[in-house]
Amino acid sequence: MIDERGLFEDLNAVFSVVMLLDRDLRIVKSSHTLQKFLPHIADSPVLNEIFSMKRPAAVSSFDDLRQHTDHLILMVANDESFAVRGQFFDPVNSEHDHLFFLGSPWLTWAHSNCPDIRIGLGDFAPGDAQMDQLFYISTERQMIQDLGDLNQRLASTSIQLQATQQEKSDLFAKISHEMRTPLSGLISAMTLLADEELTGRATTLLDLASKSATNLLEVVHYVLDISKIEHADLTPNSKPFEVSDLMSSVIAVVQAKALETGLEIRSQIDDRLPSTYM
Repeated sequence: MIDERGLFEDLNAVFSVVMLLDRDLRIVKSSHTLQKFLPHIADSPVLNEIFSMKRPAAVSSFDDLRQHTDHLILMVANDESFAVRGQFFDPVNSEHDHLFFLGSPWLTWAHSNCPDIRIGLGDFAPGDAQMDQLFYISTERQMIQDLGDLNQRLASTSIQLQATQQEKSDLFAKISHEMRTPLSGLISAMTLLADEELTGRATTLLDLASKSATNLLEVVHYVLDISKIEHADLTPNSKPFEVSDLMSSVIAVVQAKALETGLEIRSQIDDRLPSTYM
């Protein structure tokens, strides 16, 4: 003789989902995990009032269930909030006609159909084989959430970088415009001053100052060009330049300091080189 009630407690320590059914397929007793996710099961309803049989589909009576005790059973709650997988177990020499359902939450179904359901480690018996699968699904879910958070942060950072880049470009453009006006005035003044009668040294210094100011104005133009390129308002193009002019402009940058310290700067361009480059 087997005490179904005592056997239920023993099985409940091994399996996460346990149901004791009578001949009318009424759920006489159910495990804690089932009562947590399907509270109405505690009222001892008939099996088909709670679950829809997905595998095998042709089971409709107590005797049918007894014929399928060696089959994998898949059942989904009628409200599609929970699902279980397992087997029916027929205790030998039972005093009454009872069947046990032994299994666990159907994690694959829950992951695909109820991603928000919170099935935790406490909902499984310690020896349940699906524990590893639960770890995998939980880890996968956390990775997806972490990737989503990372994408949001990257998108936010990208917007901030674009805004910062725009502010930098606007600042460069504004400064360049502000510098170009006084530089143009300075160059004009030195051009007029060149018409005056000056000594040889003054003429040299004035020429250096004029070239340096002109070079600085070119730098300002370059900054403005970069700002326009970043706004797609300007397409870079090539233009010819004289090597001798480039050499003179480079020397002019340091010529005044050289004169101040008594140094002489000389330059020589190889005659074999072309005079014009792009």
